[in-house]
Amino acid sequence: MPESVRKAVLSRDGWQCQAHARGFALDLPCWGHNHVHHVILRSQGGLNIPEHLVTLCQAHHIQAHDIDRAGAERAGLIVRS
Repeated sequence: MPESVRKAVLSRDGWQCQAHARGFALDLPCWGHNHVHHVILRSQGGLNIPEHLVTLCQAHHIQAHDIDRAGAERAGLIVRS
């Protein structure tokens, strides 16, 4: 992903994890570095454009992909095409 896109997404999101704002994993505190996450997964045609990306902390990024994908989908952090 181009650095300019990554910085634009982080800036748009106020450099803050967006998980709690979307109602995802409210019992899990934020920790770790911020990541730029593909809401529309690259495997599903997601592009490196701000409309397809959101800021997540490391903890919520792991949670969304590896632990609670269904919850991430309900919160709009993963969109399947």
